[in-house]
Amino acid sequence: MHTISREPGIVRLIVGLTSLAILGSVMLTALALLLLSRAIEVEILLITAVVVTIMVPLLMLVSFRLIFAGNRESGGRRLATKGLWSRAFNCRHLLQQAEATLVQAKRGSTTFSLLLLEIDNFREIKEIYGLSAAERVLQALTQACLEIVRSSDVVARCSDEKFMMFLPETHTEEALIIAHRIRHVLSQVPVVIGNALISFTVSIGVAAYDENTVTLERLLHRAGRALFNAKQHGSNRVEVG
Repeated sequence: MHTISREPGIVRLIVGLTSLAILGSVMLTALALLLLSRAIEVEILLITAVVVTIMVPLLMLVSFRLIFAGNRESGGRRLATKGLWSRAFNCRHLLQQAEATLVQAKRGSTTFSLLLLEIDNFREIKEIYGLSAAERVLQALTQACLEIVRSSDVVARCSDEKFMMFLPETHTEEALIIAHRIRHVLSQVPVVIGNALISFTVSIGVAAYDENTVTLERLLHRAGRALFNAKQHGSNRVEVG
C-alpha cells in the first residue's frame, strides 16, 4: 500500500485543500469581526478588508495550481508505464501483475497463463525496409493483440521483437485459442509502407500455471522454451511449454 509520502499528487491535494480551509477561516473571522465588534475602528476594518481581498485570489491560485499539478504528475506516471507509441505496457509492469497473481494462484484462488511472442525475421525487416517500417510492424502487432485480448489481460513489449502477454483466469486451452487467433490474424494483416506491402508472422510460446510452478521464473522459462521450439520448427507456430 502506498503511503502519502510516496504520492506527491495526494500531498499537493492536501496542501491545496488546507489552503482553501485557511482562506475560509480568514474570511469568516473578518466577517465575524465586522458583525460582532462595533468597537473596532474603521481603519482596522479597512485593513482587514484589503488583506482579505488580496489573499483570496492568491490562495485560490496557489491551491488550484497545487491540485492540478498533482493530477498532471499522476497522469504522467500512468503514461510512463506504457510505451507511448505502441500502447503496450512495459515488461516490468506485466511481471509485477504476474507475480501478484502467482501468490493468489498458489492459494488455489485463481490461475493464469503467459504468452511469449516474437516477430519472425524482424532483423531482416529492419534491414530491408528501415526502422520506420519496423516500428509500423510493431504497432500493427500491438494493435492486433489489444483488439483480441480482454481488458483484464496485459500486453507488454520486452525487447525489439519480443512481446509478452499476461492472461489472468486463463487455462492452457484458453491461452492456446488466444495464441492461435493472434498468430492467424497477424499473418493476414500486412503493413503498407509507401508502395511496399510487408507481410510478417509471429511465433508464440504458451505456458500456464500449474502445481509445479514454484516461481515466476520457472513459468517464464517454460514459455521461453516453447517459443524456442516454435522457432526451431519453422516459425509462424504456437507451442506449449
